[in-house]
Amino acid sequence: MYYATRSIEPSSSTNKDTLIIDTLGAQLKGFMTEIADVYALINFDVYANQRIEGLPNSFVIKREVSGIGGFTISAIVVCHDRMTETELAYLLDKKSHLQQEYMDYKWISVTAMGYDNHLRSRLEKNNFSCTTYSELLLTLLPLSEYEKKRCDDCKAWIDEKWEGKDLFIRPNLETDTIFENQQALAYFSRWLGTEKDNVLIVLGDLGTGKSTLAQFLFYDLAKTFLSDPLRHPAPILIPLKEVRKEVSLEGIIISHFAQNQINIDFNRFSHLVRVGKIIIFFDGFDEMADRVQWKVTQSNFNELLRAGQGRGKVFLTCRTHYFKDRREQVSLIIGKGPRLSSTETVLYKELKQKTGAALVYLKEFNKDQIKDYLRRVRPEAYESDFKKIQRIHNLEELAHRPLLLDLIVNSLPQLEKHQDVNAANLYAIFTNLWIDRERQKGHGKVIDSKLKLAILFQLTWQMWHEEKEEIHYTDLVQFLKQFEGSQTIKWSSDVLDDIFREMMTASFLKRDDDGNFAFMHRSFMEFFLARRIHITFSANPKAIPTVLNTRRFDRKVIFFLTLLDRGQNKLKEPLKKILTQPYAKNISENALQILYWSVRIGCNMEDEINDMQLLQKKTGDSIPKGIQMSSALLQEMVFEGADFTEADFSGADLTRANLNHAILDRADLHSAQMDGVRAEHIRAIDANFRQAAIKKASFNNSDLTDSTFVGVFKDASFVNVKGLDISKKFDPASLQAIIQRVCLSAVTQVQVMPDGQSCMMGTDNGLVLIYRLSDNKYAWIFEDDITSIKTITCSNDGKLLAYAGTGTKIIVRKTQTGKTVHTLNKHRHDISGLNFSPCGKYLASASLDHR
Repeated sequence: MYYATRSIEPSSSTNKDTLIIDTLGAQLKGFMTEIADVYALINFDVYANQRIEGLPNSFVIKREVSGIGGFTISAIVVCHDRMTETELAYLLDKKSHLQQEYMDYKWISVTAMGYDNHLRSRLEKNNFSCTTYSELLLTLLPLSEYEKKRCDDCKAWIDEKWEGKDLFIRPNLETDTIFENQQALAYFSRWLGTEKDNVLIVLGDLGTGKSTLAQFLFYDLAKTFLSDPLRHPAPILIPLKEVRKEVSLEGIIISHFAQNQINIDFNRFSHLVRVGKIIIFFDGFDEMADRVQWKVTQSNFNELLRAGQGRGKVFLTCRTHYFKDRREQVSLIIGKGPRLSSTETVLYKELKQKTGAALVYLKEFNKDQIKDYLRRVRPEAYESDFKKIQRIHNLEELAHRPLLLDLIVNSLPQLEKHQDVNAANLYAIFTNLWIDRERQKGHGKVIDSKLKLAILFQLTWQMWHEEKEEIHYTDLVQFLKQFEGSQTIKWSSDVLDDIFREMMTASFLKRDDDGNFAFMHRSFMEFFLARRIHITFSANPKAIPTVLNTRRFDRKVIFFLTLLDRGQNKLKEPLKKILTQPYAKNISENALQILYWSVRIGCNMEDEINDMQLLQKKTGDSIPKGIQMSSALLQEMVFEGADFTEADFSGADLTRANLNHAILDRADLHSAQMDGVRAEHIRAIDANFRQAAIKKASFNNSDLTDSTFVGVFKDASFVNVKGLDISKKFDPASLQAIIQRVCLSAVTQVQVMPDGQSCMMGTDNGLVLIYRLSDNKYAWIFEDDITSIKTITCSNDGKLLAYAGTGTKIIVRKTQTGKTVHTLNKHRHDISGLNFSPCGKYLASASLDHR
């Protein structure tokens, strides 16, 4: 303890004997204070202001030694910047003059920078105990013992997991405010050498290598420290998954060292941190926070950052998913950035003014880093390994995340043995990994893994049903409330927030700067949707119509569904039953889509059909005869090579569908919409095409024996067809000319609307008119600030109208209300063409400006 104030005042004496030391006195005040602190920490009483005549840069320390015949150890501590010949001579002279007065005192010399030449040995010969500041600090804690033990642990981990190889791929990171890409190790070195930022927070999604980076940096610094403890700081690596409740910084540190069988004094540890002799690595703050309530997290986070005081350095890793959005990270961790909305959390409100923290984002591997990892793991086969990864559905995109790349590499031996390693199996591994890792970390206190998966599957289905690629975290919390009924107690807002954060730890989710969550790759959404469908077919058949009653599943979803059903055959019979029952909107379309594409995927013909006869046979086995698809919505669907014998497609919309090589024997397509349909090489014996709309359809090279096309407009291609007498099959009376005179000015553009009952016209004086043919009346007359309509178009569903005149302006209106929804003016010269995409969501334009 101290028996006087810690400030050390220089002596007022100005005799010649003190001039040399007085010159250095002002510079050494801070140094002497630090030395006094160290002796106080090792249980000496420090008399900081007790003057030693002629030695102002000195102080007295004492320690009582208890026991039988107890005594007191007393010493004079003299501090120097660096011991020189001049200072040595002066110090020895002073000691000889003071020897009688301080006969029982020991003499200690402490330097900041060491001793010149052989001065240390000369002092020791004159009964001085000599040490440097660095050597003195090392007496506070058994750091070398700790570093040796942890280095051995790291080496054992490398030997076990990496078989002794260097498989660490040096990662890249992105800085926060200017989004600059940098090499992570170079950035860390610069941070370590600067006094500006005491805290470095590294954010990244699960599996991006945060813990591996922390361990690599620790291992490297630990080896450096052991090679030269006096010059280098000692790293301390604390996995925060070990922290399971609200604790103090002192408790975290003491507990960590106790787990390594080392007892420490926290005050000594804290001092070494403050003076920069210890660097603390806190790994996985999210793992610590997810196990406690959010309010507890606030104090824990502040406790960790408290270590970054003085010259202390704190390195902390955390998942990006743990935070709701990037603005929280920027504004509230480092105290900079834009003003936040009311959604900011209490934790960050407390941290809003905190400075001295740097924030970076760990990036996923690029292609060169993926190849580098493969080369290190399997040098003899890395090129073929990379090609295998590229061949399997979406694996190359997933391989950019280190954790998933490691899983993929571990599956390569199975690929070599031609075992059933497919995309669905690997995606299931990724899902189980998330569940298992969360369980090991102690998560799941509010919801178990079964409910967690149920939430995830339902969320995926709802996002698909609502055609959403992302969901905002505020909407996600509302979504979670629908599961509250399955619990015995009502969920509070805090519990809902904890469930939300637990769900967001999933490795396959990502978050953008505005707090919108989405799957890190669309293939994960497709996989989870497929699992949701397959679980329903397996465990809850009554709910099959519900899960199918959504927008059309695409073949990527069916790809995973087919793989999940391999060897189980849960899909085929329920789907066949649906197709032979009366048509049900959405349900019947999805049933047919799944059956057809599961056959193609099962035959390895997903992308290219290499055996048409085999495909026709397989679809005939899977798709029942006489399917009920009357009035079905099958626009642009692909049914190439499908066997639709005796199918009922009457009134169905098959616009621009692909029926090439399909079998349509005795099929009913009465009044079907078949404009633009591709039906080449089909076999349609005794099929009914009465009153079907086949504008711009193609039936080339088909067998249409005994099929009827009565009432069909002859506006399709029938080249080299078999069994069809075109002159007898078409009804010429169906073709009638209608002459309309509806404009007083010159008509520059005209187009029939998709409903066939209206037409739209543009005139040379800038008018656009929609004219109803049924009652010979105008539906709309639009007049805008444009002249001479040059181009006009309508979306396929007839809901949107777009037109342009002389100039660069494009007008988009709703045909039902006439309301202008867009006025576009991006071209530099006259518009020459407009066209909507088939879905009506996009409008393409062309101009004389070559754009």
